[in-house]
This record gives sequence, structure tokens and C-alpha cells, in this order.
Amino acid sequence: MPVVPCPHCSNSVSLPDPWTGSSYTCPHCRRVVATSAPPPPPPPEPEEDFATDPDPAPRRRRPSSSPVGDFLTFRLMITPIIIQIVFWIGVVLCVGSGLLQITASFGVQAAVRADARDDRAPGNAEKQKAKDAANTFSALTFASGVLTMIVGPLVIRILCELDIILFKIHDELKTANDRQRYRT
Repeated sequence: MPVVPCPHCSNSVSLPDPWTGSSYTCPHCRRVVATSAPPPPPPPEPEEDFATDPDPAPRRRRPSSSPVGDFLTFRLMITPIIIQIVFWIGVVLCVGSGLLQITASFGVQAAVRADARDDRAPGNAEKQKAKDAANTFSALTFASGVLTMIVGPLVIRILCELDIILFKIHDELKTANDRQRYRT
């Protein structure tokens, strides 16, 4: 099917193959277009070879600069790298704190109230010391440690991602500004 541009609205119009008519009606602008001869067949589209095909309109690029120059002129942002370091330090601290809470939950000393009568009896002082030294398990401290290990890194990750989003927005705006500036 041959495709020709409409001379009035410049939209593409598909004509039946083989074309033998003397005019056609554009489906976009509804105008009748006279033709003296059938339109020529469209040229075959070349295969695209991205490796050897040069860019038809090379863009002017910003002069390349050194990383040190970018760092000194604040074109290179180092805060996203620092944010990643802060994230990993925060994860290590949360996991470490959670592990300390979990281990502490197994060593909670039992609070045993001693009666005055038990202290006066012979041999009860040693029993009382043994009761005070008895360790028990604290489910609340254990749950707190597990929660710290799971929720802590997630909260730190969310906060770090929000900070990095600000820098990505900055990079996109800078890229759009450079494209607009060097387009003309």
C-alpha cells in the first residue's frame, strides 16, 4: 500500500495498491487531492546499523571536564555517596543494637522480694542471693531487639532514598537545562 503526504494537511494517506485513480480524499482534512499519475513506490527503508551509522545531526556537547574540576566547581555531588555510607553505618548500628537487646533479654535478673522473716532465718540469706542471681527471659526485650533489627534498616533506607531522590531531581533538571542550552 503506497503512503503519500496530503499537500493540504501534511498527514500520511494510505492509497490502495495498485493506485489507478485520478484523485483521492484525505481522511484527515476531507479535501479532494488530484493526482496525475500513481504515486511512486516508497523507497525501501535502509537497515539500521547503529555501530557504523553516524549520528545524522551531531549535537554540541559540553566540553569534558576533569573530576577534580567538577568537584571544585560543585558540578559533582558527593552527598549521594555519603548518604550510601550513612545507610550502611545505620544498618550496622541497628543490627548491632538489636543483637544486644536480644542477648540482654536472656540475662534479665529476676526481681525477688525478700520477706524480713526469711532474712532472719539461718541459711535464708544464701538462698536469697541464689534467687537474686537467677536469670529469666524477657519476651518484651527480645521482641524489641527483633523489631530493631527489621524495622531500623527499613526506616534508614527510606530516609536515605528520600534524600537521594532530591539529588536525582537535581541531576535531571541539570541535564534538561544542558539539553536546552546546547540545542540552539
